[in-house]
Amino acid sequence: TTPDPINLGDATLAGILSAHDIELSFSGLTISGGVVTAGTVTISATSAEMNFGLVTSTIGAITGTYDIAAKTFSLTLNSVSVNFSSFVNISADSMSLTYNSTSDTTVTLTDGTNTTTKDVSVLTLGINNASVFIGINGPADNSGAVGVKLTGANLALALMSADDGSIYYGVQATAASLSDVGLPDGSGFDVCKAIR
Repeated sequence: TTPDPINLGDATLAGILSAHDIELSFSGLTISGGVVTAGTVTISATSAEMNFGLVTSTIGAITGTYDIAAKTFSLTLNSVSVNFSSFVNISADSMSLTYNSTSDTTVTLTDGTNTTTKDVSVLTLGINNASVFIGINGPADNSGAVGVKLTGANLALALMSADDGSIYYGVQATAASLSDVGLPDGSGFDVCKAIR
């Protein structure tokens, strides 16, 4: 039988990280010889905060899953905000992290001339619809804020590792706009696209 969800309530780690309404749930568990061999463990929380002094963060709903048989993990953080004092402010609709520790994902690799396939373990990071302000007196909508603001930013990063020790990566980033905030007229800037 599948155990009932376990409500862990709120938790704080060393006064730095606080998570709220944490719940563990289980589905499709298979037990063989007293060992859980298959099934899914899900952890969720309604929100979390982190405080390292000058670096603070708030996070909305959190969901993580672990597939026991496949040895894969995924984590999604919604409504993420990270502040480095008032100098750097980052917010995103969501951030996701996945990890497949087994080398059973086949990828096609190319250096532009040669193409090959390889089995790899994969770690991915995704950031959806982020806004970044870099400057003083932030965030960008504060009175007196001066700096630059990037909006509509998305990031997809994949890190792959093969059994032979080779490491590969793929990255894609886009943004809707880059603009100045509170800078005097005529002090604009140019952005060059150096790498595609």
